[in-house]
Amino acid sequence: FAVCFLIAPKFFDNPELVEFLEKNGVENPFKAFLIFGIPCTVLLLLILGIILLISRKKAKEVEDTEYCRQTGAKYSEIFSEGGEAYGLQGEFDLANELDRAKNSGENLIDKIYYSIVIPSEKRPQEIDALVLSKYGIFSIEEKNRDERWMILNSSESPIFVDFQGNPMPQDEKIGNPLGQNLGHLRALEFGLEKLDKRYKTYAKGIVAFGPRTVDFTVVDNGAQIVCRNNEIVSVLAMLKEKCVQPLNDDDIAKITGYFDNCVANKELRQTHDFYVKQSMIE
Repeated sequence: FAVCFLIAPKFFDNPELVEFLEKNGVENPFKAFLIFGIPCTVLLLLILGIILLISRKKAKEVEDTEYCRQTGAKYSEIFSEGGEAYGLQGEFDLANELDRAKNSGENLIDKIYYSIVIPSEKRPQEIDALVLSKYGIFSIEEKNRDERWMILNSSESPIFVDFQGNPMPQDEKIGNPLGQNLGHLRALEFGLEKLDKRYKTYAKGIVAFGPRTVDFTVVDNGAQIVCRNNEIVSVLAMLKEKCVQPLNDDDIAKITGYFDNCVANKELRQTHDFYVKQSMIE
């Protein structure tokens, strides 16, 4: 309103405009403000209101997803800038692909757990996405790495290169996602073996890279698969084809009960968070 009021007198610098206003009974700047300023302001507020409604609708759609319900992630946290946001964006992108797999009609997924903490021999482990199906139980580690780098080989001695094939400089070394996933896989096997020894054989690790990572060929080193988020549907379909003896409904119910108990175990989460804080201090 203030801006409109300030610029209203400028209208009278134009003789043609003054003549037009006088013909319409406008004799002073304030009346010009009422005629032009208020409608323009109302129109601007209306446009801003529509933009806010669309934005809020989009935020609600995101926060109503299974990923956000389980992790508590907010729209504003996911769609912002910075390292933590990039990680959330990668996880959210993976969740969309897993939803696509679950709704594909191919019976690829029975249940998905996001950011689930499970026990291990040493300390609790948090898994980005744990996929339960009749054809396998998959611990997925998601990394939305800088697009300059990709990983070439196994968890034992990871080699990161840029997209010209040049090795990563020593001072830019990053954590080993395959080694991290391997630790999660061992924790998964630890719990499954307690339920039934044969369940351990269904455990497999997957490291999925998000949209910020360059394209690369899917790698399967036996215990783990390395792929991109947008390849997860085809990877799960491939693993379904390779499964010789699928789990039955009773098996799925038993395993689901175990993971549901892990989710409900607040002490397990608190212990994991304690170890994470300790490692940050060290």
